[in-house]
Amino acid sequence: ISFMGPPAPIASVVATASTPGVEMELMHGALSDPENKAASRVRGFIGADRLVAIRWQSKAAEVTRKSLVTVDTTASALITPTVIKFTTDLHYEILQAAVPRLTIALPATHALTRIQGEQIRDWQVKPDGVLTIEFIKPVEKACAVTLFSEQTVETTPMAATLVPPQPLEVERESGAFMLIADDTTVEIDAAPGLRQVNAPAGALAAYRFNGRPVSIQARIQRTAPVLKLADRVTARLEETRL
Repeated sequence: ISFMGPPAPIASVVATASTPGVEMELMHGALSDPENKAASRVRGFIGADRLVAIRWQSKAAEVTRKSLVTVDTTASALITPTVIKFTTDLHYEILQAAVPRLTIALPATHALTRIQGEQIRDWQVKPDGVLTIEFIKPVEKACAVTLFSEQTVETTPMAATLVPPQPLEVERESGAFMLIADDTTVEIDAAPGLRQVNAPAGALAAYRFNGRPVSIQARIQRTAPVLKLADRVTARLEETRL
């Protein structure tokens, strides 16, 4: 605010904020306390032009808006005789407030091998299995992250529980989970939280889900080799020997 002061040879002005947490600054004139440039109370002298100019700013803590995030998860598990390779595509939609980081729960049996995504500054897996992904700047509207992880197959036959990584701090999650078998025989015993759908070409089974927890309980057996043999025997009869 600015206005003209009184027509006096020497005039002063005192301004006090009516609420705490407000900093005031005398923009035109001379402060009586030059060291105290911004405070909730200022006092100074008006110059010969009689102009008074003051500005103020609230220093109260800003109200932080909670991020509202939904995610669509597409996960696949490639089952081999020695390792189960998981590929998890997470497509985030940010409906409210920018997101500076993402948190994802990794199953205890998973070992993270690689992360793909734009604007990723750093990532870290904590001892409790929570993956934290930090971005160069807060992400708005949408972002996509792909995780590559592995679950070891100690020996076969084996009873395994397959669980894809789970995004945390999201409002809603929906997704798909697909199994692919390579040189193995997989028998699915149960799939709690999953709804089976038509599997695409090359897949063993496919499922949809709209909430957590989800898992697949399966028995894994290495495919036994099938051998085919064709014999050809030639016999020649001579005078003294066959």
